[in-house]
Amino acid sequence: MNPVCYPQLDRADWLKLRQQGLGASDIGSVIGVGFVDPFELYAEKVAPAPVDRQPSERMKMGLALEPIIRARYAEAAGWEPSPAPALVRHPDRPWQLASPDGLLGGFDQLP
Repeated sequence: MNPVCYPQLDRADWLKLRQQGLGASDIGSVIGVGFVDPFELYAEKVAPAPVDRQPSERMKMGLALEPIIRARYAEAAGWEPSPAPALVRHPDRPWQLASPDGLLGGFDQLP
């Protein structure tokens, strides 16, 4: 099972693909503890055009910390995460999406 990879996307194309399913950032909203409430998330997913929400302070902090977390992981584990595609989609469940911060090994090593 190898995910469908979208390696280099501009923001507009990335937003269009994310509108077609649920990614990790959406799951918190689905259960009511995310960046937006579940109804707002639903409205974004069914809207005619993708919503390009302004990043909150929490989102900005998460993005700023990604390289630091990868570096600390590499230091502690001895494995250097490699750059990841802009977006991946499950081959059998296309609504499952991810925008990984980094990968250990290739997609051929995923279950």
